[in-house]
Amino acid sequence: MTERGGDGSVGTDRGDVGSGRDVTGPAIVEPFGAPGAGKTTLAREVLAALPDDVAVARPTLAINESLETPRRQLAKLPFVGRGLRAAPTDPLRYAAVAGSDLRPSLLFNWLYAAGAVDRSARRPRVTVFDQAIAQAYWSIAVTEPEAVKGFARRRLAAAIPPVPYVLVCVRASAEVVADRLGARTEPQSRIGAAEPGTPTVADAVETTETVRTVAADIAAERPTLFLRTIEADDRVALDAGVKRVVRTVRREATDGSNPSGRKKSASVTEDGEPVRGGGATASGDGGTGYPE
Repeated sequence: MTERGGDGSVGTDRGDVGSGRDVTGPAIVEPFGAPGAGKTTLAREVLAALPDDVAVARPTLAINESLETPRRQLAKLPFVGRGLRAAPTDPLRYAAVAGSDLRPSLLFNWLYAAGAVDRSARRPRVTVFDQAIAQAYWSIAVTEPEAVKGFARRRLAAAIPPVPYVLVCVRASAEVVADRLGARTEPQSRIGAAEPGTPTVADAVETTETVRTVAADIAAERPTLFLRTIEADDRVALDAGVKRVVRTVRREATDGSNPSGRKKSASVTEDGEPVRGGGATASGDGGTGYPE
């Protein structure tokens, strides 16, 4: 029998049936990247690939897929409240740094993502987001002044909890992102819009690399944070990337901590791939995704 929760959670009562019975969580999977890179598709594919007897939750997907826009904002409010309780001084500090550049929508989304992540870190299940705290940082990094970016960069490290957390950088070329955004029947992003001051598709792709570098720096110091990179241009690579993510979850989420007890070297990430100086880059293995 399948059980569903109000946060999009799904579980089974089959106990030891299936190959995922040792995956107890909590564990979190979060993709980040440009609009149209394939974050939502990746999240859905990871959910589909996890064993049937793994209890999972999909809070942001459940809200985005099942509710119209006005109700969607209302459904986010409990998570925003949780984000405020987890870091009550963040709004004032954010406002002080942003000054006249303050954008309430970005602050709202940051608190929503932080609250959703905080809740997921306390529940014995695998939570798969289509976007969360790293994507909230991406949204700030692509548009905001340097002082605001610096504040968000510091808060990103604080907001990622000490549970198995798989950050998936979903890359796509500017040409592919532009084609996918252009093919959408309803615009869901201002990226590439013909408006003064609006970020271009090239800006969006470049910002993904910025966030990836920041994530690599954090991952080098966190034994429970795992960075995976997927080149998001074709289906074959998407399937390979999904398998990597699922392998990571199954290896690291057996008891809600880092079960292997291994300490990651600061010079190694991405399944043992070397990181070149200064917390810089870690190469992916050719995984990829389809449009959001």
